[in-house]
Amino acid sequence: MTWGELFAIQPFGNYMVTMKMTGAQIDQALEEQWLYQGTAVKMLQISGVSYGWSASAPLGSKVDPASIFVGGVPLDLAAVYTVTANNFLRMAATTSWSFKDATDKLIWGSDLDALVDLRRAAPAADHSAAAGPRDASAVGRDHGQS
Repeated sequence: MTWGELFAIQPFGNYMVTMKMTGAQIDQALEEQWLYQGTAVKMLQISGVSYGWSASAPLGSKVDPASIFVGGVPLDLAAVYTVTANNFLRMAATTSWSFKDATDKLIWGSDLDALVDLRRAAPAADHSAAAGPRDASAVGRDHGQS
């Protein structure tokens, strides 16, 4: 892929923010993704985290905290985790995103730089068009709906 093709995917110019969040804040952030949804479900894309959710549950109760796993280990609501997101999510003004309450924030490169670095780090065989799309579940984006 060329830089131009990656820019077409990620043209937003957001910066990456690494921060500390408690397990309870992560649980709350997963719940908050359903605020202002409208008719189409828009899921947060999260690597290294899996969880189950219920479409029929009321707002604030769609995710069972017991279903949240970080790196294959159950989420500890009291533990502190290192989280990276783009500044758009962290500063979302139309919601009460839990990202705003995170601590120890460190702002670094752009989201495009992170995507370019990720692509450069992929095995050479993965750079071919024949490799096809990458399987997002391979990086922990497993969101089970009940």
